[in-house]
Amino acid sequence: MGGITRRARAAVVAASVATLLLAGCTSEQGSTTVTSGTTNPVGSSASSSSGTATAPATSTIPAGEPTVTAVPSITADQQQSTPAPSPSGSLRAAVVKEIRTGRHAGFDRVVIEFQGAPGTWRTSYQNEVLEDPTGNKLPVQGNRFLVVVVQNATFDNAFQTDASVPHASYAGARAITPTGLGNVRQIVRAGDFEATLSLAVGLDKQTGVRVQRLDGPARLVIDIAN
Repeated sequence: MGGITRRARAAVVAASVATLLLAGCTSEQGSTTVTSGTTNPVGSSASSSSGTATAPATSTIPAGEPTVTAVPSITADQQQSTPAPSPSGSLRAAVVKEIRTGRHAGFDRVVIEFQGAPGTWRTSYQNEVLEDPTGNKLPVQGNRFLVVVVQNATFDNAFQTDASVPHASYAGARAITPTGLGNVRQIVRAGDFEATLSLAVGLDKQTGVRVQRLDGPARLVIDIAN
């Protein structure tokens, strides 16, 4: 009888361990995963000094850009900010190098890549887009507008160049109209004054936003829920 009791207890313990392991695996499968060095759909803006560019929704992202395999825990809208390191290299202000877009499960992504290190940033929703510094209303496609303001950043550093500072400028279009996205309609330059850069993202509707500042290369990754 004692042997049977011990075997029964061992069977119960084994079954309990298996149940716990199975529950742990199920939980991990439902979590958000961020990886580096992989590829994921993202669009690139057409190169143009002016006018409007139509960007496809798919291409390959650079190594190191985050890839999510599930809808992220996107935070509330209105405003976010974070400090950044001092500018590196010979540039006095970071210069926009590329603007990319892509559609993911549950959200659209806008990536602003810089040459050099930008400063603090903030995002806020607006009913209309006013150009900085003129205050003129800008036409942007969409029903609601997410305005992104980045300090120590510019589209063209011509006013900051001298013998020690090379000239750098953004070669993309002033307005990018992506195709195949769920919420983002258009991305438009909204200002470039005294090393303060503004972008307006036109949306179909106001939703949650999550912003990440990443390095290598320096960039803002803006995820906007569909």
